[in-house]
Amino acid sequence: MAEKIKAAIFTTNPEQIYRVYGEKRLKQLAEETDLLPGFVTPENFDSMPVDTIEVGFSTWGMMAFTEDQLDKMPRFKALFYAAGATGEFEMCDPYVIPLTEKGKKGSKS
Repeated sequence: MAEKIKAAIFTTNPEQIYRVYGEKRLKQLAEETDLLPGFVTPENFDSMPVDTIEVGFSTWGMMAFTEDQLDKMPRFKALFYAAGATGEFEMCDPYVIPLTEKGKKGSKS
């Protein structure tokens, strides 16, 4: 059996994660990936094993990554953003510049 991809959910507002993804999708993510327990937030980022994360999931209330945080995630390849408008990403340096300068890809659904 192939090793599962390492994943995490990034947020500043856990209620939005539950609202958008729902229990069923969160359970499915946990079954299909090696999902870090809980959520990665700006407050707990440095205490989480983020160096292994390959993909991330988020929605409204996504944390804006700093360059230092992205440097701590060398395997991070993609961010999947569910629901909500992403036009702000195109105009807001805290979201776009760090991700694109590091060669990361994003996707909205």
